Amino acid sequence: MIQRIQTLYLTSCSILLFILGYMFKDLEINAIPVIYLFIFFTSLSLTLYSIFSFKNRKRQFVLNRLNVISNFILLLLFAFDYLYLDSSDNYYIFLKELSYYQIIPILNIALLVFSNKAIKKDDDLISSIDRIR
Repeated sequence: MIQRIQTLYLTSCSILLFILGYMFKDLEINAIPVIYLFIFFTSLSLTLYSIFSFKNRKRQFVLNRLNVISNFILLLLFAFDYLYLDSSDNYYIFLKELSYYQIIPILNIALLVFSNKAIKKDDDLISSIDRIR
């Protein structure tokens, strides 16, 4: 539910992804490679599905791990393209505009790790309560 801290972490992660999506919307659609959009929508859907699967902590934990992997791939794509392109290419302009927002996948990874720690803490608390009974 909303009172759990991992839901707040995941909500802030989805807000950051919506900001990144808003940046994609402002750019020309021809300049955005399909792989960026695919990984972006994968990460966004994993985050939203993880928020709404709050009753199943193990599923939420696995979804967050997959989301960390997708954000890491997005970060690697940004870094690789930013470092290895010529300034004469039109695609370079696209990456120059995104250079300030490459921090978003890093923040998402950190928020997802914090969320996984909170899920693990909840799971340990529930298992300790079950042992007392």
